Amino acid sequence: MNIKGVKQRIVFQGIHMLFSSTPDRDWRPGEARNSEIVIIGRNLDQVWFQVQFSRYAVDTAAQIN
Repeated sequence: MNIKGVKQRIVFQGIHMLFSSTPDRDWRPGEARNSEIVIIGRNLDQVWFQVQFSRYAVDTAAQIN
């Protein structure tokens, strides 16, 4: 995950009700600071997840630094 003001990538993992986050390596100069979410399960409603997560997406192109 890309978190503003943090120089390392953050790995966030969860299973059931247990969650943890751990700093990973530093972001490389020029590396795209993208966040990715991977959800593993059976019979998941893909549209529901897309709608829910899109509510929290940030348009970085629209931000002023």
